[in-house]
Amino acid sequence: MSRVAYRVVEDGWFVPRGLVSQYDLVYDAAGALVHESTLQRGKPPSQMISQAPSRLPPRFARAARKTVAESLVFLGPYDFRHYGHWITEGLARFWYLLQCPEEYKAATVPESSAIDMLRRRAGIFSGWRVAFDAFQTRRVALRSSVRVERIVVPDCSMRNRAYIRPAHLDVTRKIAATLLGDERPVPSDVPVYLSRGRLNPNPSRWAWALLGGILRDRRRFDGELAVEKYCEGRGIKVVHPEYLSFADQVRLFNTHDVFIGIEGSAFHTSLFRLRWERACHIYLCSADGRPSSANFDLIDSLAGNVSHRINCMAELGRRHFSLDIRKAVDGISSHSPAHCRPTL
Repeated sequence: MSRVAYRVVEDGWFVPRGLVSQYDLVYDAAGALVHESTLQRGKPPSQMISQAPSRLPPRFARAARKTVAESLVFLGPYDFRHYGHWITEGLARFWYLLQCPEEYKAATVPESSAIDMLRRRAGIFSGWRVAFDAFQTRRVALRSSVRVERIVVPDCSMRNRAYIRPAHLDVTRKIAATLLGDERPVPSDVPVYLSRGRLNPNPSRWAWALLGGILRDRRRFDGELAVEKYCEGRGIKVVHPEYLSFADQVRLFNTHDVFIGIEGSAFHTSLFRLRWERACHIYLCSADGRPSSANFDLIDSLAGNVSHRINCMAELGRRHFSLDIRKAVDGISSHSPAHCRPTL
């Protein structure tokens, strides 16, 4: 696999999110889109979701003034909404900060709206602060398109659902080491069930109708409560990750080794493990056994995790699923911690 690289754009434009795209972008001196700054997902290189114009619109070029007379490292995109996308995409260009000279450690940061500030349950906002602190990066807030003498645009160390490179793990482990410092979480052999139960409000309540436009896009899983009760009865610790701070999530994954739950981005926190022991992921997944995203296999492969899939989930409708409780508990029972943690 080729190593990650970067592109240097001289006298280019930095265009923050919300002007020509929902993501931050870079245009070169001639006004052409710098493809490396776009957000891409999947294996086809043309699968670019930034929906950005190939040329910088003239009104932004005329309005832009050269206000940054130093090298700027492009680190977008910034996503406050999704914990998993923050780990897989938001941190994908930080690898460059591991090797760049100190004088070039300046990077753009997003402007935090009131809505962004409310999205802290998954720990994304605090995670950003820790990430910048870990790399001792000076943050430059840019609210409008500006000319920049030198913009460094790193390639991504991970492309969602396509590939992941060792540099990505270097970034997450550095963040974890900075966050934990001299702290050494006490290891526990108790398995952890990562519950999504509190992400699914009761649709019969009036709040669901009122907040439907915000919450309806979340996946719903019938039967998870019964699986949780089984886990509690078996001595498995049930955790709701969205109610933990980012720091507590990192501590959790550095304390325990066995994690069970419906496939979801909470498992991506294993990238922040500093322990030598392998983590074991037991996924409750679709009846055909295929992962909902290639990211799970990519991350498990890079981090050296052991993974098992329990085929116990049927789709009832758009983003609505049902768990076969018997298959789920039988699968969890068959994968005891002793079986899940082979010695290195």
